[in-house]
Amino acid sequence: MYIVPSMGASAVLLFAVPHSALGQLWNVIGGHLISAAIGVACYQWLPSNGIAAGASVGLAIGAMYYTRCIHPPGGATALAAVIGGQNIHALGYQYILTPIAIYTATILLVVLFCNAFFHWRRYPAFLLSKETEKDYTNSENAPDMLILFMHSAKWTFSLILPKMIC
Repeated sequence: MYIVPSMGASAVLLFAVPHSALGQLWNVIGGHLISAAIGVACYQWLPSNGIAAGASVGLAIGAMYYTRCIHPPGGATALAAVIGGQNIHALGYQYILTPIAIYTATILLVVLFCNAFFHWRRYPAFLLSKETEKDYTNSENAPDMLILFMHSAKWTFSLILPKMIC
């Protein structure tokens, strides 16, 4: 089993802001796979790890930009291919499939499953119906947890703010 830190960053995007443009299907899949390929190529073709590390991230950003799949954790995927250690380096281009493609598919399946329970959190964003695209800033349309949060924040600030002013 390999630990790929960029998958943690992807999880934050996918679970915390599932409607973000940076976390949609093509961005996640393309961002990780393209960046993994670039990272492996930089490690194998460039003479210095320092140069390869910088080039892998820069080239990954450029490739994600031109293929319209910008996913910030993809830069870390490219970097991990260069600085990942002997186990990662021994994989060569297999790094793209194992672990990156497998981990990417796994995290996407988990996100699809978890967000399916909430009508306002459909993932990917194109699955949102027009009915669920309401303005959730209006308290009559907001989910119950959001209302609770807004009221608790208001109550907390009403207790803290007078003490801070005095």
